[in-house]
Amino acid sequence: MFKFNLIMGVVLGASLGALFRWWLSVKFNHVNEHFFLGTLLANVIACSLMGLLLGYEAGESMIQNTLRIAIFTGFLGSLSTFSTFISETHSHMLLKDWFKLLIAFNLQIVLGLLSFHLAKIVGSTLH
Repeated sequence: MFKFNLIMGVVLGASLGALFRWWLSVKFNHVNEHFFLGTLLANVIACSLMGLLLGYEAGESMIQNTLRIAIFTGFLGSLSTFSTFISETHSHMLLKDWFKLLIAFNLQIVLGLLSFHLAKIVGSTLH
């Protein structure tokens, strides 16, 4: 059975993650109508935070389970946005704008992996 504090942690984390993701989209997606900077930032920030926290936990410092679920499942789950990334990439495909498709796709994947990896290294040194 689910505990009330776990459910509330996910609800609170998801609400904050969704609001932050929305703010990033409003603030940065208008910079260039064909390059979705807000989505890229949301995903890179989520990857960085996940890497940082997993790196921190790898050093035998466990985050309390309720807080961990609120952050990982709630906040980071709502902040990162794979479906929006796919939708935006698909729009480049429909427009047959192959250059923008390749740039957007590769930026999301490469920056996401790189930020996760570097943040995980940093997180492992925070003890």
